[in-house]
Amino acid sequence: MAEKKYFTPVETKTVHKAIFAWEDEKEERWLEEMSMQGWHLTGTIPYTYYFQKGESIKMVYRLDYKLTLDKDYQEYRQIFTDAGWELVWVMSNWHYYRILPENDKVPEIYSDNRSKAAKYQRVLAFLLILLPMMILYVPPSPISNHADFPEPWNFIVFTIGLTIKILFLYGVIRISLRVITLRKSLQE
Repeated sequence: MAEKKYFTPVETKTVHKAIFAWEDEKEERWLEEMSMQGWHLTGTIPYTYYFQKGESIKMVYRLDYKLTLDKDYQEYRQIFTDAGWELVWVMSNWHYYRILPENDKVPEIYSDNRSKAAKYQRVLAFLLILLPMMILYVPPSPISNHADFPEPWNFIVFTIGLTIKILFLYGVIRISLRVITLRKSLQE
């Protein structure tokens, strides 16, 4: 009789956490803390993170925003690979990289505020492309009419749509302020 092989189940964990685009440095620190506890990122969707249990080590995480459709995308990926960064996941053009630092020396993907500002400008440009769709299609809007829904759904649709629009605009403002702050630091 053939010997049966049993595989040790992999321990995984799902964490729901609201972190926004302008809080990417906070997110990086949190992912590093998770790796120190032995939980290593395997994937993410908005506000949900997937981890796999492993050795408790200090992994450094960095997030970058790059359109995957850009002409130079393969070159971009190769630069990170050559520098020793491992691409863990890509979500909505956000790239999650990690590296094991040598001698506690943490490499940075952005060494100056000019390049950090450029990253947030790319995020802002994408959000501004989405802005007309948010205005036109998310209720309340001139095109989609929340009143088409029966009571009490029209109030619910209106409230959710308005909340999404407010959060979207708040995000645009926060990222714009981040760009302004980084640019201002260049002038000092």
